[in-house]
Amino acid sequence: MNDTQDKELRAFVAAGWRAAVIGAIVFMAVWGLFVLMMHIQPDWVLDLWGGTITWETAQTVSIWFFAALKFLWFIFLFFVLLAALYRRQLKRFA
Repeated sequence: MNDTQDKELRAFVAAGWRAAVIGAIVFMAVWGLFVLMMHIQPDWVLDLWGGTITWETAQTVSIWFFAALKFLWFIFLFFVLLAALYRRQLKRFA
C-alpha cells in the first residue's frame, strides 16, 4: 500500500469516527428533547404535526423514527469499523 492510499484511508477512518461521535451526541440531545416534549406536552407540538393527531400517535411515530435513525447510525458505525480494521490489516501486512 502506498503512502497516498494510507493517508486517504486514515483520513476516512478519522472522519468516520468523528462523524459517529457527533451523531451519537446529536442523537442523545434530540432524544432528550423528545422526552422533555413528551413530559410537558405543549399544544404547539401537535400543531406542528398538523393538529389532527394525539400524543400517543406522536409518541409512536417518534419512537419508530428514532429506532430507524439508530439503525442507520449502527450501519454507518459498522462500515467505519470495517474501514478501521481494514486499515489496521493493511498496515500490519505492508
